[in-house]
Amino acid sequence: MIFKRRSLMLGLAALTLGLAGCASKPDLSRIQDPTADFNAYRTFAILPAQPDGTPR
Repeated sequence: MIFKRRSLMLGLAALTLGLAGCASKPDLSRIQDPTADFNAYRTFAILPAQPDGTPR
């Protein structure tokens, strides 16, 4: 009897958390600068290139 009650309570808790997780939709937004100059950005390597010049 205790096992059935515990299983029922765990099932109801899982159902409640599952429904709560699906209830709200995240609010996504972004800020974009149309004047951003992406040519000014540079990349760098943490490891040196291989002897033949290809990246690792």
